[in-house]
Amino acid sequence: MQPHSKKFWLARFYWRKAKRWPVIHALCVCWGLFVGVGCLYLFWDPKPNDRQTIPLRVLGVLMLVVYGWWLITFVLRLKRGIWKSHCDMRIAEFSGELK
Repeated sequence: MQPHSKKFWLARFYWRKAKRWPVIHALCVCWGLFVGVGCLYLFWDPKPNDRQTIPLRVLGVLMLVVYGWWLITFVLRLKRGIWKSHCDMRIAEFSGELK
């Protein structure tokens, strides 16, 4: 089994880039909101299947709630000036330094 620090290299890479360019995080969150809206509108399918309708709408609502919350917390962290410390904490968490 690999050490914990090797498992999350992609997450550390993401948070390092998001720390340097916060717009990357904002774009990822907006993409999640866009996909959530697409799920609500069933990806613009003219004749949705009944078995696909309910799970896609549930997924759409969940995505809008979660990604909407992430967008709100992102804006609040930027306003309070704690975005870089938040990113540092995530980097430390994914490198196995926090236990």
